[in-house]
Amino acid sequence: TLLKGGPSYDPREHYEELDQAVTPVLTSGLAPADIRAALFRALAKEPQVRIVGGVTHVDGKAAIALRMGYAQELLFDQETGQYIGHQSRNPGFPVIPGVAADDPTSITTVTIDVVDSAPGQD
Repeated sequence: TLLKGGPSYDPREHYEELDQAVTPVLTSGLAPADIRAALFRALAKEPQVRIVGGVTHVDGKAAIALRMGYAQELLFDQETGQYIGHQSRNPGFPVIPGVAADDPTSITTVTIDVVDSAPGQD
């Protein structure tokens, strides 16, 4: 496993460390495809990490969800592998009319655009 080692091993601490190690790389928009792919391959070997296809992002894009832990999902565009957002689920969240128990309780979307020049540089 990626971070397992040392004299004691607490799975909860392991996944907190794993999240802190890989999330900034995967969500930065700067990591090249080969680095993201290597991280996904390594994460797929972790017993508590789930990589789930067939997820639909809030904007309708087909996505792959990376689930590390109980309720957090990092979302990646299924075609490009680019990070497109984050969502959280909390089955213990208070009941809200019209919101199903498995619906996300928090959603963040990310859009990356390539432009010809920096703002104000025209």
